[in-house]
Order: sequence, then C-alpha cells, then structure tokens
Amino acid sequence: KSYDLQLEQFCLKCSRILPQIDMQLVGVEKMIQHQPHCKSKLFPGLLQIVTSSLFSALSLMHQELSIAWKRDFPLFFYPDEFLDISDMFLSAKLLVREIQMALDNFNDIKREINLYHNESVVRARVGVGVPSDDVQVVQRSSQLASSAGKTGERLFAVMVILDRVLIEELNEVQSDMQRRMYQIFTRMCHLYIRWKRALRRKRALEKGVAEELIKGTYEARKSRIQHHADSSDSDSAFDFSKKLQRKSVHRKDPGATATGRRGALQ
Repeated sequence: KSYDLQLEQFCLKCSRILPQIDMQLVGVEKMIQHQPHCKSKLFPGLLQIVTSSLFSALSLMHQELSIAWKRDFPLFFYPDEFLDISDMFLSAKLLVREIQMALDNFNDIKREINLYHNESVVRARVGVGVPSDDVQVVQRSSQLASSAGKTGERLFAVMVILDRVLIEELNEVQSDMQRRMYQIFTRMCHLYIRWKRALRRKRALEKGVAEELIKGTYEARKSRIQHHADSSDSDSAFDFSKKLQRKSVHRKDPGATATGRRGALQ
C-alpha cells in the first residue's frame, strides 16, 4: 500500500477505536468508585499495562509526526510509579486525549495530501505550474514515497497496540473485576448459609428450652389441679360418710328422736 492509503486507514481505524477505549475506561472507573470491593490485587498491574500500551502508541505517533512531517510536540510525562488507582485512571485518560490530538494532526496531514493531489491533477489538466508555496508539500510527498515502508510500520504498530488495548487488555481488566465480584458474591452466599444454619440450631435450642419450660409449667399446674381435686373429693367423701352415719342413727332409734323432739317442744 502507498503511504496515502496507509494514512487514511490509520486515521479511520483510530477514530473508531479511541472512543471505545475512552468509554471502557470511564466505565471501569465508575465501577471501581461505586464498588471498590471489585478491585483485586492484580487490578493495579493490569491497569498499568493499559497505560503503558497507550504511552507506547503515543510515542510512536509523536515519532511519526516529528520524523516524517517535522512537527514537534511536547513530551508527555509518564511516571515510573503511580500514586494510586485514581492517578492511573487520570494518566490513561490524559493519554487518550493526547492520542486524539495527535490523530487530529494526522487528519490535517491527510487533508493536505488529498488537497495537494486534487490541485496537482487540476494543474496538470489546465497546464499551470506548481506555486512556490506548494514546493515543500511536493518535496515532503516525494520523501514519504521513498520511505513509505518505514513510516508505514509505525502507523501499523500504533494500530496493533490500540487493537490490543481495546480487545485484550481492557477486557482483561473487566474480567478481573467480574471475577472478583463473583468471588465476593459466592463468599457472601457461603457466609449467609453458615449463619442460617447456626441460627437454625440456636432457634432449635431456644425452642427446645421453651418447650421444656412450657411442659414443666403445664405439668406443675396439672399436678396442682389434680391434688386440689383429690383433696376436694376426700372432703366430700368424709362429709357424705358423716351424713350417712347420722341417717343410720335416726333410723335405728326413732323413739329417741321423737322424745327428743317433744322435750324440745315442751
């Protein structure tokens, strides 16, 4: 492929990949902020791999712009060690923004090349010479044509890095978060089952003790009622025996009873 086609493919592919990378980074950051328990021990290392890949892509783009197109950019400060997870997310978002700015420069270059080719075709048809202002563009295009393989390798390497970041590295970060969340969920379920079993035993013991207390109270009450009933039956039987004795005495000596009644009347 010619350098023009490589540049056009590079601009088109990067313009589609960068928004997806930015969106996934924002999603991961929000998830970590709302659910910090999803962060595992491997999470900082995986996120640092993403930032390192983005920095490598940015360095290659800066090399392409400075070597092939003589456009200088300020160097991006990439620390050797990060302070915390927030610092990593900030660096990743800044790297995406810097890559987007470099991509805008490549889009400008692509428009300049297309404009130059269109103007050169029109001048060739009309028979007008090239203006002095476009001589630099002509020299640059001829220089690129002679070194198209070298400059195209850097563009291809950037596309490969961004593809790897989007497809592999960010997916690995999200997979690690989901694995951590699943582990915590299973651990919570296991702890809930253990708590439920322990509570069931405790309730069974408390219920057994309560039943024994209730049963003891019922037995004591029943024994008191039975004792009271036995005592009342014995009293009633004693009274009934006394009455029978009196009646028997009256039946055996009716004269005595009549004499007693007369004496009482007199």
